[in-house]
Amino acid sequence: MRRTLAALLTMAAVLPAHGGSWTTNSFRTPRGDLVQPGDRMAQVLRAAGAPLHQRLLSTGVSIGRFVGLNREQWTYRGHDGYYVVTFAGDRVERIEVVADR
Repeated sequence: MRRTLAALLTMAAVLPAHGGSWTTNSFRTPRGDLVQPGDRMAQVLRAAGAPLHQRLLSTGVSIGRFVGLNREQWTYRGHDGYYVVTFAGDRVERIEVVADR
C-alpha cells in the first residue's frame, strides 16, 4: 500500500509538467457533497472523509503583525483521477485533478 501511494504521489508531482492535470472549481464526493475553494478543512473532512494522503507544503511563519498561513495538500480518489486539494490556512485554495490513465 505504501509503495502504491508513493508511486501515485510521484506521478502526481510529475504529471502536471506533462499536461496530465488540470485545475477545477469543485468536485463531488461519493455521497454527492460538493467540495470547492473557500470550504474549511472540517467541511471537506465531513464531505469527503479522510484523505488518502496529507502533505504539509509549508509552515506559516508569523512576524510581528504579519501572519503566515500553513499550506497543506490532501489527496482524494475521484472518478476522473485523483483530486489534490490545497489548503491555505483552514480554507481550500485550489483543487487540481491528476488524470488516472
